[in-house]
Amino acid sequence: MPLDLITLVTMKMELIRMRLIVDQVGRINHASVALDGITVLVGANNTGKSSLGKSLFALIDSFRDFPAEKHRQMHRSIRNRLRLFLTADVSYRDNLYRLSSRVADDLTDVLFTIYHDNNDNLSLEQISEVFSRYRIDTNQPRFSREKWSEEDLSNLTRKIHDIQQTAEIRERIARLLALKDDDFASEFISSTFRGMFDGQVTNLITGAENAHVKLLNHDRSIAEAIIPRNGQAKAVVRLDRQLRAIILDDPRIADDVFGHGAMGSGIRGRNVFGSYEYERLSWQHLADEHMKDPFPEEQEADSDSTVADMILTQQDVNVALQRLNQAYPGKIIRGEMNSTVLSDDAPVKEPVHLANASMGSKAMMLIRYLFEEGKLHEGDFLILDEPEIHLHPHWQISYARFIVTVAQRLGVRILIATHSPYFLQALVDYSRLHEFTKQTVVYSSVMQQDETISFKQEDESGIARIFTDMAAPFIQIEQDIANSLVG
Repeated sequence: MPLDLITLVTMKMELIRMRLIVDQVGRINHASVALDGITVLVGANNTGKSSLGKSLFALIDSFRDFPAEKHRQMHRSIRNRLRLFLTADVSYRDNLYRLSSRVADDLTDVLFTIYHDNNDNLSLEQISEVFSRYRIDTNQPRFSREKWSEEDLSNLTRKIHDIQQTAEIRERIARLLALKDDDFASEFISSTFRGMFDGQVTNLITGAENAHVKLLNHDRSIAEAIIPRNGQAKAVVRLDRQLRAIILDDPRIADDVFGHGAMGSGIRGRNVFGSYEYERLSWQHLADEHMKDPFPEEQEADSDSTVADMILTQQDVNVALQRLNQAYPGKIIRGEMNSTVLSDDAPVKEPVHLANASMGSKAMMLIRYLFEEGKLHEGDFLILDEPEIHLHPHWQISYARFIVTVAQRLGVRILIATHSPYFLQALVDYSRLHEFTKQTVVYSSVMQQDETISFKQEDESGIARIFTDMAAPFIQIEQDIANSLVG
């Protein structure tokens, strides 16, 4: 029996057969990759590796905190409409403007309280009744800071009670509150994908009319997006909000999220554009969470997590962090004057500000933060785009071993794009060392005759061939040096 469009899928906290299918995105013609532990994408530059990672991130992040995000969007829209209505013909310098804005905020809160109490349902008749019964409570903190004239209070109340004046705004509010989950799902999918790909989602080589991204669980679609070249996207199935995806592409994200003057997480909308901005927003959302508990309440309702599970999880995290500490023990902490500083073993006279840390240090601290602070849980996705770029070879090895450890012990699914033969070798060898080879798969990008890209799963001989191909430039250098010495 097919799933309804707005079905919430409760993800079990155990590794299950998952597969990502991407068609006609960027240069990708078709890709089908397993996501059961560690998935490694290898290939030259500009061969679709990043497009796969961005597709997975966009598909899942579109539904991050879906119910709360939907309500925030509606609340914001209704509040803005009420502010425009109540402040019409009033100068923003006027005391009445401040009062009108606060009344609009209060009336919005009243409407949403009733909306929630009524199982997310509020008819036009009920909205009209709220308007007719509304009174300005000057004992509320939002109204008690200043003295308002009785005339202003009376005029505002009278305007809200006026059936004819409020007819249009009441109908608008009723339409806003009647919007379906499907409407928001399609808009979130559309804005996230177009933002991540700078408006160019569909394949520019084939000229395909639609891009198609799908996440399968045991061959059953649990999330699906169809993004047309023009027009509104369609969300076929919506993920449960428990599932999380984090992408780490640019270590500078540390400055914008944790550094001095970091920006807030904001609200989802059309004004958010660019893959870096979506990456920043997802990280900011993590940083804004006050819960450090790796088993939040909303998860406990649908899982068997206990204090014992938490203890085991922390033990596994500690084992993984030991791998990282062997290379670099640095972490992000709060310093004096609310500054963000680097904590490591360097013999410095004062803590180093995060902004002055190297890109490699930031990359190591960010990956530590995700697991030390319990931000990723079993079944979540971590997407790493060429993480080796900023790392010293010694750090690359420690980073790779850390990745294998958290994938194996914590059950986080990791998708990695790389073009480093040595980082690939480290991932494969540590997976073998930790008996995690069945959950570690390697795909290589393959260019078709029409220059579109597909991906091929490699066996051991294929991985050896890829390593040789990627290491060939270094061998060529040695040959050139040898030839020059010979004469």
